[in-house]
Amino acid sequence: MKDLRMMVLCLLLTPLGVTAAQAAGFTCEPRFQPAKSNRFMPHVFFDQAMASIETLYPEHALLASRRSSSIAGVDYSLLAYKERGDAAAVRIEGAAVFRSRSWTFDLACPATHAMGGLLTLLEQIADLKDLPREVH
Repeated sequence: MKDLRMMVLCLLLTPLGVTAAQAAGFTCEPRFQPAKSNRFMPHVFFDQAMASIETLYPEHALLASRRSSSIAGVDYSLLAYKERGDAAAVRIEGAAVFRSRSWTFDLACPATHAMGGLLTLLEQIADLKDLPREVH
């Protein structure tokens, strides 16, 4: 239910169009990478990110975080932050797992378009369950 409220809020607050974001060199498109499958992977990713963000970005601004959440049966964690409080870009990183498949993901958007990027990300996380299994 929290995720649905977040998606509705994002939709209401998302600026229309991404022309300014594209002009600034940001696509606001999430990138997903397959990861070694582990049902605890989202928690481990989150814990490691929280433990290291202060060292990597001492002046960071943490905007949102989820250690454990689920959308459409896909478990995920995420962090949304600015590398500095006055930074123009928002970074969103996290991990997702569905059954025996796992992914890490990230995206970067101008702060003015971060809600749109987050909404797109949540939609794509929900769609991970429908991806065909990779043939190895």
